Amino acid sequence: MPHKTCATRAGLGWIGKSALLVTREYGPAARLSSVLTDARFDCIAEPINTSGCGSCTACTRACPGRAIQGALWDVGTPREKLVDAKACRRTARALAMERIGEKITLCGKCIEVCPYTRAYLEKENLL
Repeated sequence: MPHKTCATRAGLGWIGKSALLVTREYGPAARLSSVLTDARFDCIAEPINTSGCGSCTACTRACPGRAIQGALWDVGTPREKLVDAKACRRTARALAMERIGEKITLCGKCIEVCPYTRAYLEKENLL
């Protein structure tokens, strides 16, 4: 089961135009892990079923691989409608090889420019 699915069902955030989980507190600058259990819990949050990105195009405009399509997510939206994963990976690897001599697969531009990430970084004086 995808961590992002668990997170949206738990009310932690929505899937952004970059196909990453976006939270109001951290934007897409969050790492996820999931625990599946049959233990009983009181759930206080409602699942999030639609995007909170609205008309924002920051990640779409900033993507060096032009991989982000600009579509809004809702439950059931396939990743391919949001992002071209091959273009993202190809561009990230090329940029990393050029800049640091390694073929890593994350450029992080979409994370950096998200208004929610920016607000968190400014609040924590990390910018």
